[in-house]
Amino acid sequence: MSRPVPSRLTPVLTGILTALTQPSPAALRTAIRETRALTANTFGVNMTLLPSINPPDYEGYARAAVEEGVRIFETAGNNRECWVGGWRRGVQVVYRYGGLQRGRS
Repeated sequence: MSRPVPSRLTPVLTGILTALTQPSPAALRTAIRETRALTANTFGVNMTLLPSINPPDYEGYARAAVEEGVRIFETAGNNRECWVGGWRRGVQVVYRYGGLQRGRS
C-alpha cells in the first residue's frame, strides 16, 4: 500500500510531466506553462537518464524546468550525480531504483 506524500514536501502533487516526450527544452517550457494554466497544484517533471550515443540535452531540459519553477523531479537511470549542486538547490529529486540491490549501492 502506498503512502501519501508528506505535506512538508508539497501540499498536493497533481502528477508528473515527462520531459523527454517533448522535442526540445523550449517545448518542455511551453508544456510546463500549459500545465500550470490548468492546475494550481504542484506537479513534477520526470527525466529518465539513459545511456545513448546521441543523448538529449538533459541539462537544457532540467534548466528549463527549474527556470519555470518546477521543484520536484522524478528520475531513474544513469548518472544521478548530475542532480547534485549548483543551480539545483531547492529542487527535490525522487530517484527510482530498478531493484533493492541497486537501491542499496
